[in-house]
Amino acid sequence: MVTASVLFARLLSKARLRQLQLIVLVEDLGSMHKAAEAAGLSQPAATHALSDVEDLLGVRLFERHTRGMSPTDIGKAITPMIRTALDAINSGTYAIAAMVNNAGGAVRVGSLPAAIGGILSQMLPEFNRVHADVLVKVQEVGAANITGLLKQGLIDIALCRRPAEFPQGAIFEPLIDDRLAVVAPRGHALVGKSGVSIEDLSKELWAPPPLDVYTNQVFHSFWSGACAPPRVSALDTRSVPLMFAMLFKQQLVSLMPLSVSKDYVDADLLCELDVQFNDALPPLGMMSLDKPHTDATVKFMAHLKRMAAP
Repeated sequence: MVTASVLFARLLSKARLRQLQLIVLVEDLGSMHKAAEAAGLSQPAATHALSDVEDLLGVRLFERHTRGMSPTDIGKAITPMIRTALDAINSGTYAIAAMVNNAGGAVRVGSLPAAIGGILSQMLPEFNRVHADVLVKVQEVGAANITGLLKQGLIDIALCRRPAEFPQGAIFEPLIDDRLAVVAPRGHALVGKSGVSIEDLSKELWAPPPLDVYTNQVFHSFWSGACAPPRVSALDTRSVPLMFAMLFKQQLVSLMPLSVSKDYVDADLLCELDVQFNDALPPLGMMSLDKPHTDATVKFMAHLKRMAAP
């Protein structure tokens, strides 16, 4: 019987990063020949490298067959962990390169689409002007993944709403309030109309909120007492540019957080209709782990708090 600690010790002492990369490539490409080319190795060298890892672990990671290679059950189990490790190393090298190439260092930000419109669009330009030597890397992330990226060390700050399952050792600081709004493109027939009714809205074609977000629940609750539900476009997307392209080109109406539509409303491209919703959304803020941060991260967090202060 082999324990987990023994396998871990073997990998630490003898496994190489190129071998781990090769495992991922073989699973992705299904071929040793293609994996070897992608890794910059000869096929014999790649075959030998993979065999060394399998011998080291004492297991078969791939089945060889005439059509190529496919992962065994153990291979399927280990590959996601290797991907996570390689992603973390890649993120670390990015941070190092950013510090070398930018005198002020770098800060890695994971942000919900709502926080991009509600926080970054409003606060990042001033930060960039004052701290031009700090590189800010922004990654748009869904709510389901943002906490995991923070815990794995792949981002320094998460801009989000406070998650229901709050990670241990994390700190959340609210920055801005948010609410829901019914919006339509400039020129829509309902723009400027006072007291838009549910009957008015039921006649319009809607771009629905993404199926897996809270706004979608509110959207369906709003129509639960209506005589006739509205017509809904066959669309399910988290892509903000795609959503707005549909709104403009098809003259659609949509329900969304005001923070998501803010940039378009400020540019006078979208308008908020005169419809009242009582559903306030949880505030948007920044979440970080309670640990020492780089100077760049400290400057960025202080800037957000200062800009958000009343």
